[in-house]
Amino acid sequence: GQWLLQPNAYLASLLRDARNAAGFRHPIVGLHARRGDACSQGTGRKCLSAEDYLLGLRAMRDKYGVSRVWLASDSATTIEELREADPSFEYLQLAGSVHAAQLSGLTAHITPILRSRMGLLDRKAVSEAGLLDLFLLRDCDFFVGQFTSALSLLALELSAAEKGLVPPYIGLDGPWQSLV
Repeated sequence: GQWLLQPNAYLASLLRDARNAAGFRHPIVGLHARRGDACSQGTGRKCLSAEDYLLGLRAMRDKYGVSRVWLASDSATTIEELREADPSFEYLQLAGSVHAAQLSGLTAHITPILRSRMGLLDRKAVSEAGLLDLFLLRDCDFFVGQFTSALSLLALELSAAEKGLVPPYIGLDGPWQSLV
């Protein structure tokens, strides 16, 4: 796992700071909630509700007793929706949710790529936040996500490489469904 993909010294420092600031500790379920462009019309992707994600989280809690959740999302409102729907979980995410804040409010006409080309996105901040979420999802003990997302697939693959085994996971879409 250590040779597949490793953060450089700068990113490792950001990861350490993010873990400390968020109170990241084990056991923890990684949740990748794709709610931004996945929820735009015409993408062909399934837009899941907070309740859809909670089905996976509750299954993990029932089987493994884990109630701490690392949330990686491109939507600034997802964490509040989850807290409102089920406050029995402890939800953690990047401070300031830089990635979600940069991508929130995008319409179908102003995609993140177009927004970037227009100079409206802080590409460095979005890239760093995306990599932080990826590595923090990798470090989680369990995983819930949508496998029509490359980030979810990569997070699970990196987690398996790092741990030497495939961690328990629940796929909320696609042919990879669940291994709990």
